[in-house]
Amino acid sequence: MTLKNKKNSKSDHKISIRNGVWMLFSYVAGITFIMHFGVFNGERSENGHEIRLGYHIVWIMAVISITIFITAWAFIRLIRSHPSTTGGGAQYTRTAFGKQMSILYSVFSISVISLLFVSMIVTLRTTLSVDNWLYENVFGDWTNFILDFGGLIFALIAGITSYWGVKRFKKVSTLLSYASWTITGLITIIAFILIFGGRTDVDGSGKKIEPIVSEFKFSSFQYAFIVFFFSYGGFETFISTGKAIKNRRKNLPIIIMISLIMTTLFFMIFSALFLFTLVGTFTDTPNLEIFKRLDILFKTKQHYFFGFGVTIIIIYMLFNRFNSLTQMSYYGSNSVDSLVQQNFLPSKIGLTNANNVSTKGLLISLGLSSFLSVFFLLIPDLIQGFTGSQSAFNFDSVAGTVGFTYISMYSIVILCAVILTFKKKIKSKWWELTLWIGTIAFLILMLVYQFYNLFDQMIPRKEQETFEYLQSLIGSLIQIIFYFSMIGVSIIIRFVVHPKLEKKLTELEKNKLEEFILNHYYASDNVDEKRLKDEQNKGVKNHEK
Repeated sequence: MTLKNKKNSKSDHKISIRNGVWMLFSYVAGITFIMHFGVFNGERSENGHEIRLGYHIVWIMAVISITIFITAWAFIRLIRSHPSTTGGGAQYTRTAFGKQMSILYSVFSISVISLLFVSMIVTLRTTLSVDNWLYENVFGDWTNFILDFGGLIFALIAGITSYWGVKRFKKVSTLLSYASWTITGLITIIAFILIFGGRTDVDGSGKKIEPIVSEFKFSSFQYAFIVFFFSYGGFETFISTGKAIKNRRKNLPIIIMISLIMTTLFFMIFSALFLFTLVGTFTDTPNLEIFKRLDILFKTKQHYFFGFGVTIIIIYMLFNRFNSLTQMSYYGSNSVDSLVQQNFLPSKIGLTNANNVSTKGLLISLGLSSFLSVFFLLIPDLIQGFTGSQSAFNFDSVAGTVGFTYISMYSIVILCAVILTFKKKIKSKWWELTLWIGTIAFLILMLVYQFYNLFDQMIPRKEQETFEYLQSLIGSLIQIIFYFSMIGVSIIIRFVVHPKLEKKLTELEKNKLEEFILNHYYASDNVDEKRLKDEQNKGVKNHEK
C-alpha cells in the first residue's frame, strides 16, 4: 500500500552522500560511549564481582566493529537486491520469512528507538548533575526528577524539530555536529597535554592513582559487548529513511560503510586515548576527570580548568543530544512506514506532511518515548524524591534490552541474507556465507548468555542484601517482560489488527496492495529500477484517470 503525500518531495528534501555520511556518523558516534568506561574500571560490580577489563576495552571495540561491519555488509547486499522502498530490515524479513517476522522487526525497531530516546535523557542527567554537585548542594533527593523532567522537555523539543523535514533538520544537524566535534577536538588536545605534559600522581578526587588493572573474563566480555554494541546502533534505522536519500540503492551502501569506518576509528582511537590519558581510576564520566587532573597538573586552587570543562562538556552534550534526538525522532517516524505499506497499520498513519514526514508516525514515536521516560525515569525519581531512597527499578533495569534487541535485529537481517542465498534469490560468495553464519552463531551465543545472566540474577544469594536482590530481581524481570512484550505486540498486530484492516479493503484496494507487495517485496540480483519507476508512473496516471 503506497504512502500518501500532501505534496511531492522536492530535491532539497533529499539527503546526499555528504549529508548522509556526516549525519549518520554524528548520530552513531554521538550515542553513549565514553559514559560507560567507569563500569569496566572497577567502579561497579556484576553479581558482586568487580569488572576490570582495562585496556581489553580497545580490542573488544575492535571485535564489535568487525561484527558490525559483517552485519552492515549483509544490509548492503539486501539493499542492492531489493527494490527501493522505505522498508529497510522489515522489507528484507518479509521477503525471507514472511509477514510475522517483518512485523516483529518493525516492532523491535520502533521500541529500540524509543529506548535510545530515554537513554539520551539519562546521559543529559549524568552530565548536568556535575559530578553530583547538584545533589549535594542544591536539589538533594529531587535532583534526578528535576533533571529528567527537564531532559524530557528538551528531548521532545528536539524531536518536534524533525516535523519540518529533512530540509530543515539536516541544516540543524550539520551545524550542531560541527559545534560538538569542535569541542571533541578541544578535549583531544587537552588529553594530549596530559599525556605529553606530565601525568599526576593523584586523580581528580585527590586519591593516589592506581594502575589500570586489565582482567579478562568471558562474563565481563559479554557484558561489555552488550553495552558497547548498543553504542554502535543507529545505521539500521537510518536505512529506513530510504525515501529521503538521493539514489538510494547506489548511495545508501556508500553512506553506511564510510560512516561505520569513521565511527570505528573514532571509538578505537578515543578508547585508547582516554585510557592512556587517565591511566588509573576514574568515574563513569571521564571527560570531567580530564579537567580535574589538568587543575592538579597546573596547581590551580580555584579549579578553573574543571569549571571550564564542565561548561564546554554541558554545551557539547546539549548540542550532541539535540542532534541525536532530532535524527532519532525522524527515523522513528519512518519506522512505521513498512507496517503501513503492508496494511498492518491503518493507512492514515502513513500520511506525510508537505515536508515528507509522517506526522502520525512521529507522534507515535514521541508518544512511546515519553511513556517509557515517565515509567523508567520519572516514576522512580518521584519515589526517590518522596522517600529519600532509590527505587528498586529505574532505566538501568531495561538498558540492557537495547543491546540485545539490537543483537536480535542484526541476527535476523544476517539470517535473511543467508536464507535468500539458499533460496537462490540472491547469489553470495562462499566467504560471505561463512562470515554471516559465523557472526550469527556468535551473536546468538551473546544473546543466550544474556538471558542466562538475567535468570541467574533472579536467584537469591546468601551474601546479598534484600534491597540489592530486589533490584536484581526487578531489573531482570523488566528486561525479560519488555523483550517478550515486543514479540507479543507483533503477534497482536499480525493476528488481530491486520485481519480487521484486510476486511475493510475493497477489491480494488486489495489488488493494488497485492501489486505493490509483488513489485516491492521481493529479492533479486537484477532489480530493474527503471521498470519499477515506469510501472509506478503508469499506476499514478491510471489513478488520476
